[in-house]
Amino acid sequence: MESEADGRERRIGREKKHETRVSWCTNGYFGQPGRPGGSCEPCQCHDNLDLALPGSCDPITGQCLRCRQGYGGVACESCADDYYGDALIAQNCQQVPVDISCFD
Repeated sequence: MESEADGRERRIGREKKHETRVSWCTNGYFGQPGRPGGSCEPCQCHDNLDLALPGSCDPITGQCLRCRQGYGGVACESCADDYYGDALIAQNCQQVPVDISCFD
């Protein structure tokens, strides 16, 4: 489970305890960890998310929002327009070459 935590200290009698509350999931994960029984699960985007960008998937629903360059589809399961290859197994989407002789 991947999550961000909000650490707080509290005193119990003379002993000081550290209490951790998880309030949201990190990028690439979704869920509601702040609710009883809640947790964070990986977004189902076929490992084709751009995790360098915040908000790559919706933190509540898990919807894929920012696929890696060259990938597309609701779950990043296909190559984007003007790209070809296998987005799921080989994960090798490549840009279609442009033949500049067509523009002469």
